[in-house]
Amino acid sequence: MALATPDVYIGPDDAPRYTGYDLQRDKGTEIVLKANNQDKIAPSFYNPYDIPGSVGANDYRWNIANCNTTLMHPGDLFNPEPGNMVGPTKQGMDDLIAKDFGAYWDTVNNRVASSMHPSPRVVIIPLFDPYYYATGKANGRNASLKFVNYLGFFVEEMRGNEVWGRITPIGGLIDRRAGPPPPKAFPHAIRLVQ
Repeated sequence: MALATPDVYIGPDDAPRYTGYDLQRDKGTEIVLKANNQDKIAPSFYNPYDIPGSVGANDYRWNIANCNTTLMHPGDLFNPEPGNMVGPTKQGMDDLIAKDFGAYWDTVNNRVASSMHPSPRVVIIPLFDPYYYATGKANGRNASLKFVNYLGFFVEEMRGNEVWGRITPIGGLIDRRAGPPPPKAFPHAIRLVQ
């Protein structure tokens, strides 16, 4: 049976037809970043992944609570962190939220409200290509995750074992060793021109 409106993913390189997250359209949208046991997309895959150069629960916790500055480029492959990782997720979230405990999402103005600019609770999340994942290995440490874009995310809270937050703007960096960014790259870098 075919779906009336199938879920189709078109990546950020195809600007006119791109179907991923969009800064203007999706700003303030509340999403679940880490799934619970009932909502995971494959056995043992709850959405955590290993940032290149890190592996295991301690690195995973540290990466949540701090800013890992590893750059990823479109097409880079990375590994999932198998298992639910409830304890390290909660510990990392507690550490991160404590850095700006009073921050919250202002629903009236559709933005982060914080005395810190930027709030450390605004994080940059690497996104993987769902089609590449769905047509490749879907579970275990060597599942098929291919980096395609970043997402700005304001960390709100943990609800049970899930991480909740909102899509928010983020700044980007210019990596002179990389090629041009995809036309629909989520972060934007500001250039001063004389």
